[in-house]
Formats: sequence, structure tokens, C-alpha cells
Amino acid sequence: FSDGNQKYVARVCLFEPKNQLEAMIPFLKYAEAAEYPAPRLIKARYGSDYIENNSNPIVVTSYQEGDSANNISISTQHLKSLAQLVAKFHKLEYSPPNTPITLDPDYIFGVYDRIKDYKPTNKDGDSLRLIKLVDVYYKKFKETEFTDLVKNLPHGVTHGDINLGNVMFVGEKAVSLLDFEEMGVSWQLQDVAMILVTWAFPDGKPNKEFIEAFLKE
Repeated sequence: FSDGNQKYVARVCLFEPKNQLEAMIPFLKYAEAAEYPAPRLIKARYGSDYIENNSNPIVVTSYQEGDSANNISISTQHLKSLAQLVAKFHKLEYSPPNTPITLDPDYIFGVYDRIKDYKPTNKDGDSLRLIKLVDVYYKKFKETEFTDLVKNLPHGVTHGDINLGNVMFVGEKAVSLLDFEEMGVSWQLQDVAMILVTWAFPDGKPNKEFIEAFLKE
């Protein structure tokens, strides 16, 4: 929406409002102070970070010029620019006050611990196949050597949701990340993995040029 001079964006926090209020808002404040490219938080007239309508929090931010990657034809140059923007994000000296549970490395092991002894009946074929599959991969993940390896991977501020709709481009330049409600402190490799899965597999097939362009940058 617009006041005639400037555009704004309103987000009604229906999904994971706690994350949006406790993860996104503190980061937007930090980003403005650090001059990191991100939407700027617009406070209410009475100084609150957000307003409520029928118990639904509404966060208002500045409008980000450009197009999301959902609306453009992606090239290798887009991937290179995205790599630069994400690297800058990962180097931020920022400690989020909260980390969504799904980004907590210990959560992965906790999930396995809760389901490893589950014994579905033979009648429950789908669950039986799922449990067998989970058992194979989570057992591998629990092996001491592998656990020690991944726990030593780069750890720091993590976006957690770098999909095509959450990156703004002007031309071929990535100018801003959006949607910081899943951010926290975790393995930064998770961001890299999500980008490769969601950006470098157009039509469900790996694009070698996209993968190399992103990783080399």
C-alpha cells in the first residue's frame, strides 16, 4: 500500500506469529542499524513494533524495489549475485535471540530418538516403509564420526528459508533477502543446501551451470 509518497508492505502474522515477532522484528532493527539490505521496520504512531487486529499481529515494513525470483527467468549471474548476498548475510555479527526449533541441530537427533523404537503393524504399510527409510538415514546421521563432522561445520546466523520468493533482484543483482521469521543460529550449510535444492533443479533436473556458479562464487 502507499501513502502517496512511499510504498509499504503489511504482513499479517497468521503463520508462526511468535517467530515473526521474536525473530524477524529484532533482525530488521539490526539490519537497519548495520545498513544491511533488508526491508525496514515501520513502527506504529505510538511507537510499537507492530499492531494487532482481532488478535492478529500486523508488521509493516518498507517496500523493496525489484522482482522476486518467482517472477523472472533465472540465469547463472543471478546465482552468482545470490551467493554474494548470502555470504554477506552469513558474515553478519548478529546473534538472533531465538532459533526456530527446526533449525536447531539437536532437533534432528531428537526426532530420531523419539521415533527409532516405533513399531508399526504390518497393516500400516506406508508408515512401515517410512520408518524403515528414516531408520536407515538417521542411524547414519547418528554415527559418531559423522556427528562429529557435521557439528564442526560453519555455525552462525542462518536464514532458514531462502526460496525463490524470498529474494529480490534488480536486473541480475540480488538486492535483498525477505522473510526472516525462520532465521536463527545453526549450520549455515543448511542455507546452501536449500538454495541448491530450490534454485538449481529447474524442471526437477540438476542444472550444472547453476550449481557451479553458486558454489564457486
